[in-house]
Amino acid sequence: MAALREVAASAPVQDWSYFATSDAYHEDLKAFIIQAVKDGHDIDEIILNQHWTEVFLAKFDVIIDDEFVADALKDIWVDMADGKTSHAKKYAYFDPNELGNSDGAMVGHYGNVSGSKVITFRKHNASKGLPGSFCDAMLRALSDGSRFFTCEAITASDKRTGWFALAMHNIATSGRTGVVGFLVGNGAVGVGCLDFLNLGAPGSYTVFNVCARDNEKNKKIVADIAPRMKFPLKAVEDHSALRTSGFLITAASGDVPVVATADVPDDCHILSQGRNDLPPDLIKKRIEDPKCLIVGDNFKAMEERDVDPLAKYHSAKGEKLAEVAKKNPDKYLEYASIITNPLAMELLKNWTGTFLFLPVGLFAYDAAVVVKMHATLKANILDIASAQLERLV
Repeated sequence: MAALREVAASAPVQDWSYFATSDAYHEDLKAFIIQAVKDGHDIDEIILNQHWTEVFLAKFDVIIDDEFVADALKDIWVDMADGKTSHAKKYAYFDPNELGNSDGAMVGHYGNVSGSKVITFRKHNASKGLPGSFCDAMLRALSDGSRFFTCEAITASDKRTGWFALAMHNIATSGRTGVVGFLVGNGAVGVGCLDFLNLGAPGSYTVFNVCARDNEKNKKIVADIAPRMKFPLKAVEDHSALRTSGFLITAASGDVPVVATADVPDDCHILSQGRNDLPPDLIKKRIEDPKCLIVGDNFKAMEERDVDPLAKYHSAKGEKLAEVAKKNPDKYLEYASIITNPLAMELLKNWTGTFLFLPVGLFAYDAAVVVKMHATLKANILDIASAQLERLV
């Protein structure tokens, strides 16, 4: 703590490298915060006045891993069904011809919390040695709008998106074995999908094939993550293995279809995690197939965003997705209404057809994870301060 005061007093204003990159700085700041709590300062005020990066949260044992996110989201569908959420989602594109550069905002409420998530994409950052995306979240009390927590949220955002793979499994492949999986895309969301299936459904898959644009990079990524998986992973260079797969996940970046309709078996479940990543003729085929059910988390939000392949298919026909879904309740199902209906869940678990699952992603998912991050942080700070005070007695 003394080191922190000394550096703050003596460091040149233009040189912030100690504060930006130094583990010693984080340790000093942690000690300063703990001491402030021990001195009787308001912990809520202390938390409010810090933007919490993931690195600094980890100093207080706030680790945003798969189990943490799964626990945070365990009641989300029930809460959605009970009307405890609201949402809006907008993106600003700086160049209409370059969708890789954009800023997006998601706002809404979850329970007694309102807030927002801001996510930034920069396509050419990799060449500069910078991350391709940044994400931050802010929480406010729903009752009076007072802000109480801001944090970095890139891992929370990626992992809550990967969690959809487990949600899909729970209605599509739960209890099954011998399933061959196929993943298109090996970024954070794609890997997150595999991690959550590994967490909740490791016995269902005989192999999960992974395909991406850069074959050599794909081989390296698969080799890196394979040891922690309880089912075999295989890096593949084309989509031939897709033709015998039972579960397809599309999680590639970009704004174009990433599979060909002819390569997707009629009995293959599909989870779409990207923008416009399925071809229109595949969407049409699944809509017309009586043995395929279309599942989303919020068709109205998907319609308004109009980048998901299902929404784009209907808008191209001059149709509004939410209206189509309302008129066809036996074909278009919202996940929250399914999971809160035991009879529906039982029927769907015995469904012999396929599912096309297209989650649009809502602020409520992020809020649920960030609320848990805040609660865990507060509890851990108090525990550390209390333990240190006890040692002094």
